Amino acid sequence: PIKFECYKIKENFDLSGAFICSLSFYFLRPKSHYKKSGGLVKGAKKLHIYKPDLDNLEKGVLDAITNSGQAWKDDSQIVELSSRKQWTDDPSEEGVWVTISQEI
Repeated sequence: PIKFECYKIKENFDLSGAFICSLSFYFLRPKSHYKKSGGLVKGAKKLHIYKPDLDNLEKGVLDAITNSGQAWKDDSQIVELSSRKQWTDDPSEEGVWVTISQEI
């Protein structure tokens, strides 16, 4: 629930200002990536090169933050954006980690 998490933002942002945003998407590796012994199988990719597309993930998160009204008025105010999608072995990391800062 991206919208729910946005309400936890404690910063007092100038909603009309410029923003820097970093998005890290973590996907839990499927069981097919593991050997019975626990290690990764030979064909398991190091990076998450599968769907969903990174640009579609970005759009969903940025729209949810915009709709929350907690950071910016419109995502056109983002002047710098970095994104990454990757595998994780830790179920507690699965999801998106968002960092927002205000450009001064």
